[in-house]
Amino acid sequence: VPGMDTWVKRANMPITRGHASSSTIDYGCGFIIIGGTQRGKGQVTDISYYDTVTDTWTNIGNLPKNVNTPVCDISLDVRGEDWLYCETGKFEGYSYKRKINTGWDQQG
Repeated sequence: VPGMDTWVKRANMPITRGHASSSTIDYGCGFIIIGGTQRGKGQVTDISYYDTVTDTWTNIGNLPKNVNTPVCDISLDVRGEDWLYCETGKFEGYSYKRKINTGWDQQG
């Protein structure tokens, strides 16, 4: 498609991070990035939402603790509410859930 073969500069992420591919989720008009790691600084607890329409980043919360490479996804409950589920990864062995924009509940 003509004009679709070039990259366009968008807003920078609020913090740089890597190791977040298993915790990057398509949501609404954008996507959510949960956790990850920063070079030389260790784990990141930030949960950031990028709105592709407004080209803005918003911090929508934090993981309850530093974890290694979390695996996360969103699921609807029977009431139609969005819940974010995260498995802490590596050796911690905890699972967490939260409604989008609310607090965390530890599951194990």
